[in-house]
Amino acid sequence: MRKQAAETFVSWVTNPPAPSVQYGPVSPTVDMNDAYYNPYGHPSNSTVYTDVWGQAYYGTLTGRLVDQGGNPIAGAAVHAVGWVGVDNPFLPNPSPTMYTHSGYTDDNGEFEIRAYDPAPGNPLNPNVPGEVLDKIIWDIKFGAYATAWMKKGYVGEDNAFYPFLPGATHALQSLVSQVDQVVEYAVVWSNETQNFEALASLSFENEVVGGRSDMKARYAVHWGQEFRALTGCEVHAHTAPVVFTCEDIASVNLRSTSVSFVQGPPTSFVEQDKEIELGVHTTASPPSIRIKPTWRSLRHPNRSRGLG
Repeated sequence: MRKQAAETFVSWVTNPPAPSVQYGPVSPTVDMNDAYYNPYGHPSNSTVYTDVWGQAYYGTLTGRLVDQGGNPIAGAAVHAVGWVGVDNPFLPNPSPTMYTHSGYTDDNGEFEIRAYDPAPGNPLNPNVPGEVLDKIIWDIKFGAYATAWMKKGYVGEDNAFYPFLPGATHALQSLVSQVDQVVEYAVVWSNETQNFEALASLSFENEVVGGRSDMKARYAVHWGQEFRALTGCEVHAHTAPVVFTCEDIASVNLRSTSVSFVQGPPTSFVEQDKEIELGVHTTASPPSIRIKPTWRSLRHPNRSRGLG
């Protein structure tokens, strides 16, 4: 058995097994039979509930996500929450049981998400017939790579309500164009200088350079087949660190976390001085150790693709 296992690993590189499961969407557009868009196979849900204030809630929400320029956001995460019962109905103020529903946007930025009651017979409110409250979406969040997340419905500790409607288009503030930038049909004339940079990758399609151009990205610079560098031009394409500034992050309201800092002017969050100060405080209580980084960053970006 051990020999067979060793032989399997040796041959893995040259003869890897075919994947038994397909990852990612089968369909480029929303198809609720596709596990990518409907991972738990929730059935159709046409429930609509209107509360005493006239606010409508829905069993199914559809819509479209775009960036601040109106471009569709593909592969954005959609996360909805339903209240499907109570933890202990015999308590004076029982806590609601929550159930989450997840999916993704398609190539056009469109999504569909369906509520589902996994615990029929345990109503959120027995006074509402048909357990309607258990079959609706109470709040929904959207998030994507290098993009500020958005929330709708009942969210936050203040129980404020941010209305949502089926079929609505939601614009998210995004920095994707600065992360993976694609430059199309750019022309750098012989008497001018144009520089380009991107945080991760920089790609050029149908560009003509006759003057000076510096092209910089952290990981890769791509030239397409129609890239033209004319005689006498000066082009520098290279990889080098490119970072977001705190102003960039604040401008699109990306989720951020405050960190401790020493007095001094704020700088880029990639400050390389990372000394750690240990302070032992001798008091009546046992000594404690406090780790206080000395880099001067006020904020750092959320690394959870927008959904913290």
